[in-house]
Amino acid sequence: MDTERAATRGLDRSAENVLLASAALAPWAFGAVEAWAELLLELAIALSACLVAISGWRDGRASRPGGLPGLGLAGLAGLALAQTIPCPDGLLPALAPRAALQLRGLVPATPIRLLGSDQPAVPPPLATMSLDREETLHAAARLFSFWVLFQVVLNLRGGFGFLRRFGAVVAANATLLALFFLIQALTWNGKIYGTRPSPMESGWDTGGPFVGHGPLAAYLNIGLGFALAFLPTPSRRRRFNPWAAYAAGVIALGIVASHSRTGLLSLIVTSAVMMALLRRNVLRRAAGLIVSLTIVALFLAVLGVSSPLRRLGSIAESSEYSSRLEVWTAASRTWLDHPIWGTGLGTFATATAPYLMHDHGRVFLRAENEYLDVLVEGGAIGLALALLALTAMVVSVRRVLIAATSERRRFLVLGAVFGLLSLTIHSLGDFSSHIPAVGFTAVILLAHLRGLGLEAGGRPEERAGPLRFHFKRRWALLGGATLAVLFFTMSLTIERARAEAALAASDLPLPGTSMPTASDGSMPRNILERRRQALERALTYRPHWAEGHLRLGLAHLQLYQRAAEDWIGDDPELPETAAVLASPLRLHSTFHASSRHRSETAEGLLEHDPIRLHLLPAARCFLEARRLSPTLALPHAELASLDYLVRDGEATSVHVERAFQLAGADGAILALIARTAFQADGPELAARCWRKSLLVRPDAWREVADDATRALGSEALLNQVAPPDGKLLVMLAGRLTGDPSQKEVRARFLQRALDVLSRDRALPRAERRELEARAWAGLEAKEQARRCWREALALEPEDGEWRAEFAAWLIDQGDLKESRRQIQIGLQLLPRNPSSRLALEWVAEALAHR
Repeated sequence: MDTERAATRGLDRSAENVLLASAALAPWAFGAVEAWAELLLELAIALSACLVAISGWRDGRASRPGGLPGLGLAGLAGLALAQTIPCPDGLLPALAPRAALQLRGLVPATPIRLLGSDQPAVPPPLATMSLDREETLHAAARLFSFWVLFQVVLNLRGGFGFLRRFGAVVAANATLLALFFLIQALTWNGKIYGTRPSPMESGWDTGGPFVGHGPLAAYLNIGLGFALAFLPTPSRRRRFNPWAAYAAGVIALGIVASHSRTGLLSLIVTSAVMMALLRRNVLRRAAGLIVSLTIVALFLAVLGVSSPLRRLGSIAESSEYSSRLEVWTAASRTWLDHPIWGTGLGTFATATAPYLMHDHGRVFLRAENEYLDVLVEGGAIGLALALLALTAMVVSVRRVLIAATSERRRFLVLGAVFGLLSLTIHSLGDFSSHIPAVGFTAVILLAHLRGLGLEAGGRPEERAGPLRFHFKRRWALLGGATLAVLFFTMSLTIERARAEAALAASDLPLPGTSMPTASDGSMPRNILERRRQALERALTYRPHWAEGHLRLGLAHLQLYQRAAEDWIGDDPELPETAAVLASPLRLHSTFHASSRHRSETAEGLLEHDPIRLHLLPAARCFLEARRLSPTLALPHAELASLDYLVRDGEATSVHVERAFQLAGADGAILALIARTAFQADGPELAARCWRKSLLVRPDAWREVADDATRALGSEALLNQVAPPDGKLLVMLAGRLTGDPSQKEVRARFLQRALDVLSRDRALPRAERRELEARAWAGLEAKEQARRCWREALALEPEDGEWRAEFAAWLIDQGDLKESRRQIQIGLQLLPRNPSSRLALEWVAEALAHR
């Protein structure tokens, strides 16, 4: 019997070691965000699950129930799986009427065939509640694997011993991560580990081995809780553990230096909450935190001018959170359209894109708020399941604290609570729980506290006794079900890993980290060919990957342009035909302007190799991307310019209208839609697109002004395109300066700008006066312009560009004395300002030619 019990304990300890090693190594593998690292985590979960199942089968003990926390995890996984199941006719409108209506209006309900293609027709999309079925399946697989992990830890029965060992590993690992992050930031060369390029420009914005600083701060907060828990010692000679104090100080420094404002706020709030909970002997119990903050202050003093506190000082600035507030607003509007079942777990970026109002130059893959993220993707049901699990943990924690028999155990539990509470608060402004390394650690902590809560609740321990066969059968069934779940999750992860390996040789980003936008066609042919081959290999492993089909279609479009340009160079005898083939949009307009039968014209186009080899595959890729993720705007926009290749296809205006509804704040897609709409004889829709482009992306006003003026004329630019924005109206008027025939239209632009600016109280007064000065100057109202410029510079005397512009205008007016005086003032205020020095050169040149 002793041998059997020793073997059982050995199995449990082996499973524990597997989990400890995985929790320690996962953060170093870039947070385990890549499929190969996530697959290793799932293998570790499968191995530990097998060991625990064999141990329970040999020992004859009963399996523990997961309770409400386990139900929350399993419920979220089940919800994600339900969102991917195709609904029978009539069921989807009943369950999710908005989703059904949206799907019906975006994609035809019949299969689609391409001209001259022997491939099968592209079927209509499946009627699911998820807007991207493959991404939701991946989310379901990850949640199922975490549920298995929860059950494994719950049935390990490691007690406080396992929690102590796990806490020591996490605290030590967090210390090493903080040290690595600090060293890497101080010696930053733009690459993680010195080998992998990072999107972060500053070393202080990196997260050590993580790709972002948010997950690093979240993990460090968990480690800090355990480091503080190990500070008190039972020895009377030594009140504090120096190694634990050192670890706590380094970890706290790492949190401060990580540039994660959410991480710092969660540290402060969690510390305040924990001190409030420890009302008695607060100074003694909080001594560890005081020691940690002292060490942080010393480290920051050593760092000196390289201290990263500059960004942390922006916590109170509301402008720093404008983009995040906009995302939250878009998320709220998305949820109102999908209130019960959500848009599908993993679909946040796709679902919220149409509701964004400004083009920030990046895709918001997450809500920067886990609760809002779950609400959008899982609806009210998903948020209820998540909150149910968190609420149930409060009961378990209370039981464990009451039942803790010693102060060391109580501190250990409080350390775990510190980590989980900090992650809960951190989730209000970040998405770190979605990072597998952080989620893996959090699930282990949740399971530990649940298990200790069951023990503290006095639940009797069931043993086999005469019912040994009954318990063995239960463990066999549980182990079989667990392995079936893990087989499902690992099969999906293997597909993703193989696809990522296929993309490794190309310069494409990691799947799921960004979304493509309208192509500019500027890449060399060899890079495009490498992309095409890599994407085709990846899609053999992930045939339902919408982003992959979209990227492959864009690669084919650019290859077509390269081929057409080569043809122009090699075949100067056909300049008109070559010019038409050089651009898919020009080819589109030529086709629709043809007086011949459309089908004959399209069939004739397929005789050209660039069209048959690249445009036809591109059209199919966009059809597949639209089928797999109907709310992606770019496939609709690209199909609008390739509609002639679709047999019995829809009109260009239909594709363009759909793309316009879904484009949201993507300025590049809106520009593509505008050009396509104009060529399809839709000037009104083109004007709407250009107008929205100016609203969502004001810095692209030059391109919009040129495109709209060429297509619609300056009158339409003023009356249909230009929004009621004084600054934009002044800049657009300046774009018409070079054409004397546009003088009257330009004057109307400036008059309207002055009218708008006089009623605009959102602009700072100084900026409003400067814009009014430019408008009056354009209208040749000299006194008004001079007065407005002086008022603007009186409010902002150190703005060198304004002063230089005023000086340049004074030179044009012949007032060289006042111009020189303004420049001298600028040089006195900002002696190294390049604008002031350039203006001084203008004055010198003007005086030389006087």
